[in-house]
Amino acid sequence: MQASFEENIWNKGELNDAHKVFDDMHVKPVEMWNRMICQSFCDGNVSSARELFDSMPEKDDISWNTMISGYTRVRKLSRARDLFDRMPEKNVVSWTIVRPFLLGLE
Repeated sequence: MQASFEENIWNKGELNDAHKVFDDMHVKPVEMWNRMICQSFCDGNVSSARELFDSMPEKDDISWNTMISGYTRVRKLSRARDLFDRMPEKNVVSWTIVRPFLLGLE
């Protein structure tokens, strides 16, 4: 039942409700953190996305790439570059995200 409720929240883009569900979760897998970050960017809430990212107990490459991609979409290229430089392990997705602005195409 909770999974379908969560899916309805994501489908409707109701970030406040999603935050309530997320906050009530006892165990928060990294996938849920990543989803909350992505949804925050989609809703235009860059500061919320960053707060979530900074609060994450564990980050994976998707966490880093989501933040970098989000920053590039809202034209905060220096923040994207800073995260990219600090990213522990860069992969092909990371390089694909930053390549245009590293080459001066953005």
